[in-house]
Amino acid sequence: MMLVAPKLRVIHVTTHIGLLDAIERIDAALVERVIGRAHEALVHSGIAIPGLACAASIRTPAKTDCSGRGEEAVKIVPAVEASRAAG
Repeated sequence: MMLVAPKLRVIHVTTHIGLLDAIERIDAALVERVIGRAHEALVHSGIAIPGLACAASIRTPAKTDCSGRGEEAVKIVPAVEASRAAG
């Protein structure tokens, strides 16, 4: 699923599940697949060199990542690094 605005496209890693279930379900391999699919979908939609960004859930000043338990470092950062290495 892609949400589309004139200058922004948003593709979720998970949909229609609760936040706690999403945190548990997400892993680096899933994030990497979604990054690849997002890139492919954007290229096919006419954006030759899409800029991609990854975000976790909303942060608060007291927390360092999506739940305060280190999920970004384990589930998102490796996927982003692998995707960058793959081009």
